[in-house]
Formats: sequence, structure tokens, C-alpha cells
Amino acid sequence: MSGFTCDVQLPVTPERVFGVLTDLTGLPKRIPGIRRVELETPEPVGVGTRFRETRVMFGRGATERFEITRLTPNRAMKLVCESCGCRYEVDYLLSPDGSGTRLVLSYTITPLTFFARMVGRLMGSKGAEMCRKSMTEDLNALRASLLEDRPESGNSLK
Repeated sequence: MSGFTCDVQLPVTPERVFGVLTDLTGLPKRIPGIRRVELETPEPVGVGTRFRETRVMFGRGATERFEITRLTPNRAMKLVCESCGCRYEVDYLLSPDGSGTRLVLSYTITPLTFFARMVGRLMGSKGAEMCRKSMTEDLNALRASLLEDRPESGNSLK
């Protein structure tokens, strides 16, 4: 098992951050690395919601199927995906931080097949570091989009 954690301070309340994170189909407008999100289950978003996310990863388009396995309003969300012989778990933890929110993203990769374990050994920590860089870029894009939403920027929080 390997993984990483990254975090960002966001200039809005945990309720606002949670609302943005659970507006799955709206994420491509906020995070350039995400090209499209297609819901596979009916709304509202909750535990058991499945969706397909198409994003640019390592310079190439990739579509993966995720499921929300934990959802605690304004506090936490967990996404799980199995692909290419691995299980990917993405935990979002939100906590009040001054006048905003601290968002911590924890990403865990667990190889499920012999081939995935061998690839993981060959790549060492390089694969996790490339994923961490991509997820950090996503968090920074999310922060920038929330800054644009602030009333002093001339836009209202929607």
C-alpha cells in the first residue's frame, strides 16, 4: 500500500466546500484537470453514488468509475475506485480553520493483483508522487475558483 496526503486552506466555510465537492457534475468548471463527470446513479449525491470521471492524468485522458462510500455532511467524503489492478481510496476531510476551511485529501493506493504489485515495486514512490502533484494542482484550482466566487471579486457565492 502506498499513498500521500495533501491539504489546502480554502477561504469559505466547510458547508460551502462540502457543497462544491458534492456538486460532482460542476467540478469540471472548477478543476481544469477534470474534463467530465457523469452520474451513474440518480441524485441526490450520497453514500452509494457512482460516477465516471474523465480527467487528464499524466498527460493523457483517463476515465475511471468512482463510488462514494462515506459522506458526512460538511465534514468528510470518501471515494473508492478499482482500476488497473489497484484499489484507490480518496478521503476528503474538512475542518473549520480561522475564517475558512482546511481541506485534507488523503490518497491510498492498494495493489490487488500480482502485476499491479510488480509495477508498484518498479515505479517505487514515483507513481504516488506524480498522483500527489496532480491532486495538489486540483486543490489549488479549487481554491482559485472559490476565491473567484467571493463577493469582493465581484462574483457572488452560488
